[in-house]
Amino acid sequence: MIRRSAFSELAWPDDPADAELPIQWAHGVATQVLDWTWRAFDSLRAKHLARVDLTQPLEQLERDLTRNHFVEIQVLFASRDGRLCHSRSSS
Repeated sequence: MIRRSAFSELAWPDDPADAELPIQWAHGVATQVLDWTWRAFDSLRAKHLARVDLTQPLEQLERDLTRNHFVEIQVLFASRDGRLCHSRSSS
């Protein structure tokens, strides 16, 4: 049986340059996520950690810090400032 071409294969034929796009996208996304992670941590530390006495026993410290860190990442993601990569030194 002979296989016929699909519509999308005819409309958008394979281009070797297209294979490079996911690699470039993944690199950019990884860089952006790491940037947000560190900027959010810096924000969490500056806004909240300085006010808490970490020498006393605390319940669910890691879970609570992770939850609050994620909130800070979401704030960066939602802001126009978080749209583009920034170095940690510019924060």
